Amino acid sequence: SSKFFEADDVIRIEILGDRQSYRSNITRTAVLGAPTDEQKTIWSVLIGARNACEAMLRPGTKVPDLWATYVAKCHEGDIEPTLRFLGHGIGQTIHEEPYITDSRDIALRPNVTHTMEPLYMMPGRMGFHVEDMYRIVEEGYEKLTGGRVPNDQLISVG
Repeated sequence: SSKFFEADDVIRIEILGDRQSYRSNITRTAVLGAPTDEQKTIWSVLIGARNACEAMLRPGTKVPDLWATYVAKCHEGDIEPTLRFLGHGIGQTIHEEPYITDSRDIALRPNVTHTMEPLYMMPGRMGFHVEDMYRIVEEGYEKLTGGRVPNDQLISVG
């Protein structure tokens, strides 16, 4: 668009990559300047929901249970999830099963690679999105992204 960035604007950056026919997908959210109290609150709700779901990642966890936890945590923070899924499998294509939603009767199993991407959009105002990749292992999960650019705090630019 022709809009110039202004103080307090939210910037969402999604990065997709390929390596040896496998895909990767991360998203980061930044604020131009210092985040407002409203932005910090929304971000805190999304990160809290993500953390609650991360704590559940292990073989045998039912995908609808992850979705229900995510939605409940968002509702506790007075926000409504924008997407109808929390995340998706990722491999040779960007979007694969398991979609983390209430409509999939799937349990996580070892070596499943997937994303979790809490997203909250306020059309015409701003939007927040954090996406990382995970691999389910026998004892829980391995976080594949987020080491170099952690995403627990909103990134402040400028």
